[in-house]
Amino acid sequence: VRVNSPKLVSCLYEEIDSFVQCIWHSIESVAAPRFYSPPLVSLPTHYGTPLLNA
Repeated sequence: VRVNSPKLVSCLYEEIDSFVQCIWHSIESVAAPRFYSPPLVSLPTHYGTPLLNA
């Protein structure tokens, strides 16, 4: 067990890393259109106009 444990741990870390990256990419692909793109479009419209009028 002791000899295999570093290899097992590194393999486990690789699995976790790829799993986390997969989750992160899926979160980004869902979140990006909703949270990143609309503000870029709506910020000048919603906040730019009142500032210009004020």
